[in-house]
Amino acid sequence: MDTTSVPGGDVLLTEKYNVVATAIVSALKRFAPSYKFHIASSLHGAELLATKTAPELFVIDFDPPEEGAIGFFTRMRSAHSSARVLVITPGVSPEVVTETAEMGAIHFLAKPFELTDFGDAVEALLNLRRARPRKTPKELRALHLVDLLHLLCSAGSSAVVLSENDRGHSGEVHIYDGQICHAVCGSLTGLDALQMMFTWHEARFGEGRKGAFYPRTIEGAWSEIIVHALREAKLAEAEGVMEPTPVPAAERVTELPPVPEVKTTEIPVGKKIVIIEDAEELRVFLETILGEADRTPQITTARYGMEGLQQVQQIDPDMILLDYSLPDINGDEICRSLLANPTTARIPVVLMSSLVAEITAAALRFENVVATIAKPFLSEQITALVEKTLAGGRIAAARTAVASASVSPPVTLEPTFSQPPPMEEVPVGNGKHPVASASSDGSASAQEAGSLNPTESATVAPQQPSPAESPAATQTSIARGSTPARNDVMIGIPLQVIAMQLGAFLQINAVRARPLSAAVSFHILSSELRGVIPLEVGFKLDSVTLDGNGRITGARLVPTLSPSDQIPTRGAFEIAQVSVAANANDRIQLISAATAPMTVQLLTHFEFSTVEISKKFVVAALVLRACHDFAAVTLDQAGQIGGKSTIPCALSAIQLDSSSRIAELSLIPRLPRLEAAPTSR
Repeated sequence: MDTTSVPGGDVLLTEKYNVVATAIVSALKRFAPSYKFHIASSLHGAELLATKTAPELFVIDFDPPEEGAIGFFTRMRSAHSSARVLVITPGVSPEVVTETAEMGAIHFLAKPFELTDFGDAVEALLNLRRARPRKTPKELRALHLVDLLHLLCSAGSSAVVLSENDRGHSGEVHIYDGQICHAVCGSLTGLDALQMMFTWHEARFGEGRKGAFYPRTIEGAWSEIIVHALREAKLAEAEGVMEPTPVPAAERVTELPPVPEVKTTEIPVGKKIVIIEDAEELRVFLETILGEADRTPQITTARYGMEGLQQVQQIDPDMILLDYSLPDINGDEICRSLLANPTTARIPVVLMSSLVAEITAAALRFENVVATIAKPFLSEQITALVEKTLAGGRIAAARTAVASASVSPPVTLEPTFSQPPPMEEVPVGNGKHPVASASSDGSASAQEAGSLNPTESATVAPQQPSPAESPAATQTSIARGSTPARNDVMIGIPLQVIAMQLGAFLQINAVRARPLSAAVSFHILSSELRGVIPLEVGFKLDSVTLDGNGRITGARLVPTLSPSDQIPTRGAFEIAQVSVAANANDRIQLISAATAPMTVQLLTHFEFSTVEISKKFVVAALVLRACHDFAAVTLDQAGQIGGKSTIPCALSAIQLDSSSRIAELSLIPRLPRLEAAPTSR
């Protein structure tokens, strides 16, 4: 009998960081191309989506861990008992995985992981293998206490897990900072209590209130404790389980709360939407977020304009999401063709592009364009715009008859970056797959790429308007107190002052300095950009690029294992040597003492360009683009701009070492010029 399931169900991904979510969905499309994918940023969001869908597979990134996981899995077991679960998290115990191979409900995959291991897990859990699987995939109906303990301990969480079997016996397990420290079950405590609860295979679970302190009746590493208790529980089951002596209710530490019932409602099939977009990852992204906002909308996608026109003719959709720049024909021609056909003339069209001026002009020319949205955009913006467009229905006949000059300008949403637009697709195995790379107009081009080696990475890039499209966005200089642009970031580089050069009037003309270390501080200035990438780690400056004039054009940051420590600044400059440069307007150079050098922070502004995601789905690097002239030197260890300790400056004489890292540079203070005082005659 063939055990392979019929493909085409739903997969629900829970991932906090958008760029990682896009990379995982790209990989899922390779391993399960016929499935529909939904993305939630939290367990709460996943639970809401699960009420609208019937997920066959939950893929949950539990790094960082979330509160409420116990209740989430308990409720999902009741609502989706046949679903499978893949949890990816650091700290997974191979010994516990081996010991629980034939029990429990959760399949664990340790982070970071190989793409092939991720694909094997997905295919096995969805029964997509050609050959008969060696064992039946675990289902949520078999949720066991060991699943929850493995989840919480591997993530380093603290919790009180409550358990109750079908005979009314209850117990609890206390976890503190990822270690099992206490268990109680009736009159049993410690390992005996844990062993007893491991014999319960259809238990109910809840989460108790964490107290001010945790009792300790269990010592040792959590993985060894679980393996030992499981083996003892299996022996006890083989010999006949002895129920624990119940404890009176008044003496119980915590009562097990009732499991809330998950209410599901029958939601009608959504309206019909045609998406015409040549970038594959953006098509997947739009299909996913629109599926989250509405119950199974009938979404049809097309890569080319002519293909999209054919789909519109066949489907008669309620609205069209149209990319203005396509490989074969542009948005003008498509809108014109739609208006020429009476059956499609009243279908509302929303234009998408980073070419804001072009789509605004097109909306004034073609009355079937009801709105425009600039790339890149937030998921909340596009879903709200789609909902508004669908609520408005077909375009009134009176509107299609009026001249285009009388059409009011459509709603235009300014470019923002939160959800990632098209990214490079992650190649699978040793085969070759097209790699989509974003171009300046928001479209994507395809090229052949081999398989990724461990040092290669996929790239997620926000599409940016070219200088010709948005001069104001690319030529802004940030002064103190101004509002940062949407993709603005700032890095702080710790510097050691080598020397100071004074002019004829003893004013500081330049400061020579070199980096104290490769570690830098990284600050996101725009609230819209926060939450897009994980920032729990520190960063170091990997390389810098210069133009022909020696100015910085870009920088590449790589993550470190721990957040960067603040390096103390020192404002005192101790002079070890004084020299006078000949033929240089009597310029004086003060050489710093090596024993106690002056240390400062150099603050430089960049524009966030791309996030490189490694083959193991972790952030490999941040690529930044220099877009502002502003730089400053500060004695503030936290890198705050403002106050007397911050001096604006220009960078010059930048020297790079063989690894393209800054070896030395000069800082030219930009002090305000004093107006000459009026003289009396």
